[in-house]
Amino acid sequence: MPADSSKSSQSSSKLDGPRFDRLLRIGTVVVLVLLLGVTSAILGVVAKQDSDSPVGTEVAQELVGTTTTTIEGAPEASSGGSAAASESVSDEPVEVPMVVWLQEEEAEAALSAAGLGWETEYTPHWLEDEWGVVIGQDPYDGEMVPMGTIVKITVHAEGVKIPDVVGMDTQEAPITLAADGLAATYLYQATSNSAKWGKVIAQDPPGGYAAFPGDVVTLTIGKAPTTTSSTLILAPPSSLPVFNP
Repeated sequence: MPADSSKSSQSSSKLDGPRFDRLLRIGTVVVLVLLLGVTSAILGVVAKQDSDSPVGTEVAQELVGTTTTTIEGAPEASSGGSAAASESVSDEPVEVPMVVWLQEEEAEAALSAAGLGWETEYTPHWLEDEWGVVIGQDPYDGEMVPMGTIVKITVHAEGVKIPDVVGMDTQEAPITLAADGLAATYLYQATSNSAKWGKVIAQDPPGGYAAFPGDVVTLTIGKAPTTTSSTLILAPPSSLPVFNP
């Protein structure tokens, strides 16, 4: 009996080695398969997120928010890989918003939101309430234009009212203009009316118009006509009467 027991233990120990190796190989294969499945699932989620990302929206936001250094509000073209996308976005027509009678900042915000640029021209006005108000635009509101189009806006800026100095003399007129920050230049025109000599008989721009401080007003000053010398014509000696004593 002891001899049979020894043989049985020896045979079981011989079988345990190969069986352990086989189980180890099977376990390793199972782990690798599981790792490959997890990796594939992760890659699929990442790929789906990339395909769902709003590329066009990001490009459009970049176009609207970027301005050039020369003309305010003009969208720049995207660089690198977004160039094709930016071209397709910029080709889409947009409607020009109504910006007349808005404040300059409000008009710029409306144009920027529409994907448009702007170029500002200022014209003077003497009423403070009018300063900064948009009084004109080109193209007009409602027109369909490509994204990035430059809209020209005209804005009232700080100015002064030109005084009427017609009838003033050459001392009073420039002083009156200087009080409003304006300068004077002179032209002279002959007139037979002596009451207008040395006085302003015309001005350009006329009184009542608006101007920027420092602008020049041309004054026409009346002067006496140029005096021409008369010539005395004597008859020839042969035509003179002969007196006989």
